[in-house]
Amino acid sequence: MPARRSFLMRLLSLPAVATTATAAGASSRDTPAPAFSDLPYEGSSAQLLEDPDFGRSLAPGCRIRCTDGALREVAPTGAKPDEITRSGLALFEAGPTFTQRETLVRAVHRGQVWQPGTRLRAGEQDYLVRAQAQAFRDLPGIEAMGELQPEHFGLRNPLRIPSDFDTLQAVFDRFGANRTRPIEIQIEAGHTPATGFAIENGDYGNYRLRSEDAVVLLSEATEPTAIFATMTACRGPLWDILVDAGGRGRAGVTLWNSVLEVLTGKGYRNTGSHGSTAPYGCNFFVYGGSHLYCDPQTRRGRVEGLVASGAPARGLWITYNSAAAIPGADLGGCGRDLSFGKGHAGLFVSRGSQVQADYARFPGSLRGIRCARSQVSAKDGDFSGTEQAILAFDNGSVIASSGIFNRCGSADYPVLQSGISGNRPQGKGLITAEHGSFNATAGVIAKVFGAGGEINIDNETSHLPLEGLEMADDQLRLTLTAHGLSAGDRLELAGVPGGGALNGLAGEVSVIDADHVSLPAGKARPEAEWQFGGRALTEGARNIAAPVAEVSNGDVFVNRSRFAVRPDADLPALLLAARDGAIHATGLRLTGSGAARIGARTDENGFVSLSAGRVHGFSEAPLRNADFGGAIYCRGARFDEGLAYPPLMTQSFASMGTEARDGLTDPAPGTVVFDTDLGTLCVFDGTSWRPLALAG
Repeated sequence: MPARRSFLMRLLSLPAVATTATAAGASSRDTPAPAFSDLPYEGSSAQLLEDPDFGRSLAPGCRIRCTDGALREVAPTGAKPDEITRSGLALFEAGPTFTQRETLVRAVHRGQVWQPGTRLRAGEQDYLVRAQAQAFRDLPGIEAMGELQPEHFGLRNPLRIPSDFDTLQAVFDRFGANRTRPIEIQIEAGHTPATGFAIENGDYGNYRLRSEDAVVLLSEATEPTAIFATMTACRGPLWDILVDAGGRGRAGVTLWNSVLEVLTGKGYRNTGSHGSTAPYGCNFFVYGGSHLYCDPQTRRGRVEGLVASGAPARGLWITYNSAAAIPGADLGGCGRDLSFGKGHAGLFVSRGSQVQADYARFPGSLRGIRCARSQVSAKDGDFSGTEQAILAFDNGSVIASSGIFNRCGSADYPVLQSGISGNRPQGKGLITAEHGSFNATAGVIAKVFGAGGEINIDNETSHLPLEGLEMADDQLRLTLTAHGLSAGDRLELAGVPGGGALNGLAGEVSVIDADHVSLPAGKARPEAEWQFGGRALTEGARNIAAPVAEVSNGDVFVNRSRFAVRPDADLPALLLAARDGAIHATGLRLTGSGAARIGARTDENGFVSLSAGRVHGFSEAPLRNADFGGAIYCRGARFDEGLAYPPLMTQSFASMGTEARDGLTDPAPGTVVFDTDLGTLCVFDGTSWRPLALAG
């Protein structure tokens, strides 16, 4: 207590003077009370305020104690009171119960003190008097009781950054983990934080991060190697913000043995690429048994989830026995900073992890998914425009059925790749991409390295995402980016939200330009204005500019599918099986368009099954067994008119015209060639060439 006590404290130290004034007596007449005394009031503090008669002549400093425990003090003339009764009595609240925090603060500032251990209540919050307490700048010697709440500071949810607290970290430091009551943290409009937060060892799931702006931009003052959010051995706050790093910092959100939920349309994008050790160049880093989760929503006919696009290396990096459930995630534009190397992806999964990423989107990423020693479900994903859609090795497994792989691949990157190379013992990747769409691919569609590797592209169901639909008279104008269709090609509409009779509508198209076609609509009309969604089903993959399958010591399944080569593409062979590799292609239809030289080729004991298939339009030969053996099974297969092959083709022979055949020098007896003029095999019997009658 200060050496010089306040006037109020000097009054309180005087001996009490007995009085007969009571609330009951004072309610009928105002009985003057002796100065400097405590008066009991037989009623609550609320009743005191409404009493029209009590205490009109009480002296300043006199205290009134109510039956609800509230203490009131008569305010001096000219002072600003906390309340005024109906009788005109000006009062201060003196505790231990205060109607609000502000009146408690004013009592402390007037010099009122309580014995250590006294419990105070202001509004709905409880406080404790403790001499050394420094929790509140405006309430020295007082600390909060129970769980610390924003209201203890005179604040209300949501807490505002930077008005209430300078940084996100300051909020977590102040209110801590394992809360029973929620706290919302709102980043105010226009604020560009330079730092984020780091939390550990506890449950922060009752916090929610929000922002007034749709996108939170990072400050130019962000440290080059900064990580925006680090969570260690904890449950993180509900992530209801979208941060755009604008290329700043080293990484976005990192989880170390932690759990985080991100809401649809929220996340972290465009992180920087500074730093050379993990994590670097990734929007989300999920490590050591961590779990990342987003509950997707269907918006405008499309499943949408979290946002992790634009990472220079990896959009999501899931590793070391971690898990993620991120359907509909936006992972586009990742892995393009080649200073990190070429091994990065929108979704990078490794070391015993599991990911559910159905309906995820990877447009424009260098690579969609890279999976090793882990499992990924990415059904119905959109990999359009990636240079490589999926790489799986070291027993990595990716299920990508019904995916869109249009315009994928390049001369350097196969669309789907199992294994690393023939020289590395990291084969046996498994990729399931049946019912996929592979229009206008520019890289090998399915390439397998390594024993046990497997890629399945059965039942190719080419479809183009519908990106626009307009009615013009009785014609539908369809926007199908880089469709690769020709006039007269047939397509069928499906999955159009509000499409009504349009779904199932089929017909021959007229080509408007490279991105638009028209389709006769007849009397069919949409039930609602088109906003988003739907697809156009076509008859097989068109305009491919690279082989369909190349396999070494593994398997590719491409049964009941169709592929047609782009007319200006110069390709050696659409199918190549070598080194005990096998291609299973029952019912496959290959169209070489006069640009590809060979339909199916084997080498080094490779095997191709083409039963009941159709192979036509190749400039050299539909089938070829190269040196060192191999076999092609083609019972029931059909070829260009006049061509035929034995049901099981196991010998190596050349294809040539009759004149070239007759010009061979000293052919050995038993030599077999395919006479392209006769359309059949011919065998040299030591004297002349004899054509073979072939079973179809």
